[in-house]
Amino acid sequence: SGMDVVDADVEDAEESERAATQALKEYKQCRERRRQLEVEIRDLEKRVKSLTVAIPKLEMEIAGVETTRTELTRSIPELREASKMSPEDKAKLKSLTAAVDKIKADMKKCVELAEALEADVSDLQKQ
Repeated sequence: SGMDVVDADVEDAEESERAATQALKEYKQCRERRRQLEVEIRDLEKRVKSLTVAIPKLEMEIAGVETTRTELTRSIPELREASKMSPEDKAKLKSLTAAVDKIKADMKKCVELAEALEADVSDLQKQ
């Protein structure tokens, strides 16, 4: 039965060694995971800093856009009114349109006359 005690001690020692090996493996995994988390935390802290700096700038931009929007909204009625044609504007447009039509007609006559003259010159050159 002395052998049984030795066998039991050997088995206990082997079991303890297996448990120690497993514990060491888990300890190393925990340390590696901790390192990864520390890196992640540092990255997140940097991100928080940059976002903390960016927030006031963005808030100022938003306020600026709001101000611009308000000003533009306020100017809409005035611009709408300014874009309407007055009777004078309508009369002027009508007279300008008539002037353009007359110039186009004159231009057409000039082109026809020039073509007729070119034809005469061409006939003269052939003689």
